[in-house]
Amino acid sequence: MLDDEKIWEVRVWTWKSFWDATLDRASSRYQLLDRADLIMGSVHWTGDFMGASRPPHAEPLTLYRHWLAVCRLSSSVTVWPDPQEHLIAGAKGSLYASLNKVSRALGLDTISTMLVTPKATIQQVYSDIIEGRASVVLKREYSAGALHAFIPGQTEEDASERWRHAQELERLWDAIDEDEEGLHFNRPRWLVQPYIRELQGYGELRVHCVGGIVSHVIHSIPTDITLVSSDVNIATYFGNLDKISSKAREGITTIWDQSLMELGNETGEFQAYVLNTLAKLIIHEEHVYGVTSGLRLFARLDVGVYKDKRSGKFRYWVNEITRSHASSMFETTIANHGIFDVFWTTLTQCLQIATMHKLFQKKHLPHPKV
Repeated sequence: MLDDEKIWEVRVWTWKSFWDATLDRASSRYQLLDRADLIMGSVHWTGDFMGASRPPHAEPLTLYRHWLAVCRLSSSVTVWPDPQEHLIAGAKGSLYASLNKVSRALGLDTISTMLVTPKATIQQVYSDIIEGRASVVLKREYSAGALHAFIPGQTEEDASERWRHAQELERLWDAIDEDEEGLHFNRPRWLVQPYIRELQGYGELRVHCVGGIVSHVIHSIPTDITLVSSDVNIATYFGNLDKISSKAREGITTIWDQSLMELGNETGEFQAYVLNTLAKLIIHEEHVYGVTSGLRLFARLDVGVYKDKRSGKFRYWVNEITRSHASSMFETTIANHGIFDVFWTTLTQCLQIATMHKLFQKKHLPHPKV
């Protein structure tokens, strides 16, 4: 790339191949990684790569070794997403605390999140939800989607299977000796939040931002109570909250329909909320972690609405922040939409700049003007 920045030799590896290479630094495959200019992708830390349900079936200490290896690679190779950001992405408790700080800075309401300990209390909250005694959501950090989320209305069969799998993972953590190095790798925590009924009924808008600009918005509506499967459509207009509130009073349940989106588009209300939230979150994360936030390059904000009991009006809220390759950036159902070409080019250009910067650092050459 130093000789010709237009030449990219691309190799596609499976997660398993990448995983095995990072755990054996003497292997030829690890040496290939060490000589690479750019590594795009890694273990999806908001997913679950422990236990029997998904490869590579890692125990916590092995997961920690893999993470350290990727950190070593990132010192000389451009790794996107950065391994530090993988940990930030999955630490939902810290994320929700950051989002609440952002909301307060913007003068908006906050969504309360509580950590749940010890095990007996977690078990009790789970039972109260499934048996209809509590209208809250119980979720586990570092879990993909709704894999370890428990909400009112779930069938006992579905909830018990998720609970069984979650307990398998908890036992893996229980087996770690207190003196083991792996304890520096934070154990996933259990969180409780209020149950937002509107998220189930109205769905959410998944806002994809590249370089701090909204590239596209995908409307996702859950097709069942488990929140696992959903109908996905591209959205081009965004409803004004006052219009949403009036339609809801009339008994209309689909608040993101195209006509409502057109009514609210001129105000820029939705776009302003998303970009202000993203900007404040980037500033906060960079202050806390002391590194440039990868959200500057790419971010997906999952935005829902909730009904303010005091005013009876709807408010926006960010339910999740996703960063990295596992971001549904190019949904297969809408991948032919022309806007993707523009922002994919922007994304790759940003990665190329980062890669060139690392290359010139490695060769001790002056960095070219960008």
